[in-house]
Amino acid sequence: MAARRTSHRQRGDSKEEPVAAPAARVRWPARRTVWLAMCACAAVGCLLAVGSWRTGFLPAKAPPVSPSSSSPQAKHPVPSPVSGSQPRPTPEQLFAEAKQLAERLRATLPDNPQALVLAGRIYYAFNDVTRADECWQSCLQRHPAFAEAQCAVAEAAWEHGDFEQAAERFSAVFADNPRLDQRQVFCLADALMNLGRGPEAVAVLERSAEHHPLPPFGLFLLGHACIEAGEYEKALQQFHAVLAGNPQSAKAHFGLASVYTQLGNTAEARRYRELYSKLQKDEFAESARVRPEVRKADWADPIPVVRE
Repeated sequence: MAARRTSHRQRGDSKEEPVAAPAARVRWPARRTVWLAMCACAAVGCLLAVGSWRTGFLPAKAPPVSPSSSSPQAKHPVPSPVSGSQPRPTPEQLFAEAKQLAERLRATLPDNPQALVLAGRIYYAFNDVTRADECWQSCLQRHPAFAEAQCAVAEAAWEHGDFEQAAERFSAVFADNPRLDQRQVFCLADALMNLGRGPEAVAVLERSAEHHPLPPFGLFLLGHACIEAGEYEKALQQFHAVLAGNPQSAKAHFGLASVYTQLGNTAEARRYRELYSKLQKDEFAESARVRPEVRKADWADPIPVVRE
């Protein structure tokens, strides 16, 4: 076998003796160039394909957060909440947070009447009656004429059956402000009626009606106050006014039956009593039908349904 011939440059010689390359190897540089070009095109195609895939399927990068930002949300971004992933707070946790808020209000704004009344209402809403009364009494010591504190104490007294205190405090506020909230007016009228002071209840409701038309419940309450005051014709007007807006009102039929009984009209009293009995049966049947739906309430809710 003939030895492979090499050039002087490959051997390191300084002579430049020409060497003839084999005929089969003359076109090798051209083939190599084409092959390299094909490889380069294939590589570029792969890179473009991978890049388009990443762009279409991978999420975009979040913008960089400035290290100088002092916001805790910037340093520690909070993930968006996922439905059902976070445990619901228990009623005890909510009550504790609400009481902490009330205590913060008392500590930071000890002379602010609105803050003291609000703190008391928070305590009262979560059945801490003692601390609620402390807040309201503290407010009244600093601001004796503050109406909201008087009404808060009066409402609590009415709810607990202390009608004497409720009537006294509500009356003091109502004397200066006949535009008192109607719910508080109704509490005052109810307290007066429970104390056997029907004529005063009639006067309170009629004075309130001069500024705000009485809703159906107010008319019903005024009708019963008129019965206690012995003003039967005026009572009939109130109950008929309720029926004009709601002909199916069982309470209005009961009120009319009571008035006609007092007037000695037994026939009308019997008629309205029978209508009342029928309407009551219908209401009971409807309540029995709706009760299963009410029972489907979410009992894990911190504020469950307490009245059906």
